[in-house]
Amino acid sequence: MARVATDISFEQVPEELRTLAERGLSNARRELELTGKLNPGVFLRNPDGNIETIQLNNQMSRLFFGNGASRGAFFKALRATVEIGRVTAVVMVTDMYTAKPTAQFERLPFEEKKRVIDGNPSIDALVQRGLMTRHEAIMVNVQTAEQVAMVEQIYERDTVNRRITWGVRTANCFPQETLDGRMKMFGKQEGQKA
Repeated sequence: MARVATDISFEQVPEELRTLAERGLSNARRELELTGKLNPGVFLRNPDGNIETIQLNNQMSRLFFGNGASRGAFFKALRATVEIGRVTAVVMVTDMYTAKPTAQFERLPFEEKKRVIDGNPSIDALVQRGLMTRHEAIMVNVQTAEQVAMVEQIYERDTVNRRITWGVRTANCFPQETLDGRMKMFGKQEGQKA
């Protein structure tokens, strides 16, 4: 099933997902402001409502996310934990680079935009062409068995003054059944036997 993701305001995210996303964002913002870096984290909500935290230190982050095979193994183990533990929600928090379209990109005809994006270029290549701007961001992926919310909080580092300036926060929500890939924590994955 195809997913159409449209940015919405954070306030439009369903309350259950927004509360969990806010917890992830709050912890991530505090860590960035105190240390200048963000190690990936995962929160698991148990059936009784209690939250368990899996915080990866810098060395573990490099080990698990250093290549595709180890990243895939991490998500596979996490998915098994969700299934075995009857987890009711998963919150994944990490930092990343994101791209935002420039006015030059917005002026392109739809078919040209589609061709550019479908070519899956790197953010750096899009920035060099003047089509995108590159930003650091916190990404929070919140999943329940029914819904997914992806929240992105852009930030800018002032390394001289050790300060973070918080920028735009965007979100999009969609049904869990439309999510696929290794980050899918609930339900049948594409290619998986029933």
